Amino acid sequence: MVAGSPNAARWLKAFAKAKGAKPSKPAAIERYTNLSLASIWEKFDCQTQMLCREAMIPLMGSNPELMAKNVASFGAATGGEKK
Repeated sequence: MVAGSPNAARWLKAFAKAKGAKPSKPAAIERYTNLSLASIWEKFDCQTQMLCREAMIPLMGSNPELMAKNVASFGAATGGEKK
């Protein structure tokens, strides 16, 4: 007999039982959640800011006095938030 075979047989029986059982359907209200990933996605969504930077960099070169307030926000990837 191979070492561990009683253990393997126990698992095979358990899997055979589970395989034969039909999964129960959850109630309709349990299938849907009110889950929004917006708060998580905000940390990784930088496309809008990157497009804004791409448009504003030429303006900073030609009119630095108009864009002086926005220069500070160009330092960090998160919009210049100070930690």
